[in-house]
Amino acid sequence: PRGPGKAVRTLCAAVQTKEGDSLLAIATLQGGGAVSWRTVELGALEKLGPPTLVECAEDGSTAVILGGAHVALARPGRAGVEVVKALAPGSRLGAPIGSGEVQATRDVAVGPGGTLLAVLDVTRTVDGGAVLEQALVVVAKGAVTVLRKSGDPVPDAEAGEVVHGFFLKRPTGAGAVLVVESYLEGGVDRGVRISGSEYALNPQRLLAVRLDSPKAA
Repeated sequence: PRGPGKAVRTLCAAVQTKEGDSLLAIATLQGGGAVSWRTVELGALEKLGPPTLVECAEDGSTAVILGGAHVALARPGRAGVEVVKALAPGSRLGAPIGSGEVQATRDVAVGPGGTLLAVLDVTRTVDGGAVLEQALVVVAKGAVTVLRKSGDPVPDAEAGEVVHGFFLKRPTGAGAVLVVESYLEGGVDRGVRISGSEYALNPQRLLAVRLDSPKAA
């Protein structure tokens, strides 16, 4: 048990007032049973679309995906919410994606201090055509680091086994996130096929990422 006043758990949600205004409600449960609340208005970002995902860290840092594409961050002790421009649609990631352009943020987790782990839909130009891929990235102090991306080889695997995509297991807010990485065997995408009691899908493996020391392991 933690002493009185020490944060035990932070919870967050997107809510809509009876007037139709969207805001973030962030509650911190403290030792001894006390609860503190703060709200963050999203009206200034209304043009980006409604909230589709909200995640928060133990320290109250809160990330929200708006319109299924844009990421905004609310930091404890600061008024308002800021758009994460490095993840905005149209942004370019640079190495190792090269000409990769962000189309949308598919999933996001946030750690203490506002460090973000995100799954992005990215397009690259290959042989004159656009190819849609996914990238697993960390955003810390405004800088984007690509941890893994579609097409990367799977360590200690057979030749031709490459990354296909990612999704995040819901984090605890303490800085550790589990990432499910799906990959292709022999470069073949099985998709998801269900027939009666049988089903087939691409194989998967788990990665662990600590947002206080981000790297895929």
